[in-house]
Amino acid sequence: MKSFVFAIVMTFLFGVYNTGHAAAASSLDNLQALSKDTIDPKVQKDTTEFKFKNKKIRITEDEKGTDIHVTEKEEERDIDEEDWENDWDDDGPNFDFDLDESKGFDIHWAGFEIGLNNFMNGNFNMSLSEENDYMDLNTGKSWNVNLNLLEYDINLIGKRFGVGTGLGLEFNDYRFDNLLPVDKGPDGVIVDSTYAGGEYNVEKAKLTTTYITVPLLFEYQVNVGEDNNKFFLGAGIIGGLKIGSHTKVVYDRNGDEKKNKNRSDFYLSPFRYGYTVRAGYGFLKVFANYYDTPLFESGKGPQIHPFTVGFMLSF
Repeated sequence: MKSFVFAIVMTFLFGVYNTGHAAAASSLDNLQALSKDTIDPKVQKDTTEFKFKNKKIRITEDEKGTDIHVTEKEEERDIDEEDWENDWDDDGPNFDFDLDESKGFDIHWAGFEIGLNNFMNGNFNMSLSEENDYMDLNTGKSWNVNLNLLEYDINLIGKRFGVGTGLGLEFNDYRFDNLLPVDKGPDGVIVDSTYAGGEYNVEKAKLTTTYITVPLLFEYQVNVGEDNNKFFLGAGIIGGLKIGSHTKVVYDRNGDEKKNKNRSDFYLSPFRYGYTVRAGYGFLKVFANYYDTPLFESGKGPQIHPFTVGFMLSF
């Protein structure tokens, strides 16, 4: 399962990389250098191979369909895959999201994270006041997705303790229980009561935000067992810069389903900081983020604080 999910994520990232690189390339040779794309003369398979850190990914297409294989650099090749060459050269793209993996110490930031969102008030209570209950969320449908693209780490003590930073993108969906979106009023955030009438059959209403994130993480890690998997425990601070926000309402009116988007800043805090804790072993990795900066600017909306709990897939 780990290899399958990793292959899907890496195939997507390779496509993005390949598109951007091709646009900037000045010749066909630059494009061909991105990957090894060949027809195997023995079995007539169209194969594409590329490398990512210590993994080799091979995509094979033939009349039976498409297969994706992921192997470790040190892993012995399958005896049935004689054509899988042990040629770890520079013919294909070699992604390295860790700019300075310090001699065996690799902090857990770069990767893909998915979790669930909700809010807390100033007393660390999830129960909002009656005045602010229009911000109550359907937590099971309020998703957080983080794509942490780059990391830089420094080994401080042996190979067990270090510090790191990086860069990421954070996407948040806040699905409202009352099926009414928020809007920007003259003095602060308000409820958009346009959809409260009986002619609107609202299916969902949500607020979506996008942030650029930069962390400062401290992490302890130690090898456990003989499989080279590490147990790690980390904590730190995350700063965020808002780069986008909108509401979306999906509703049925007179039998006609429609979707409305409203792009605005909604008095959302443009800068924010918060705290993160993360831990894991092997494939199981979890994280929790809490933002000390309120969701809305002071005096413009409820002083509520977003938090997220979820799972990680490290690159």
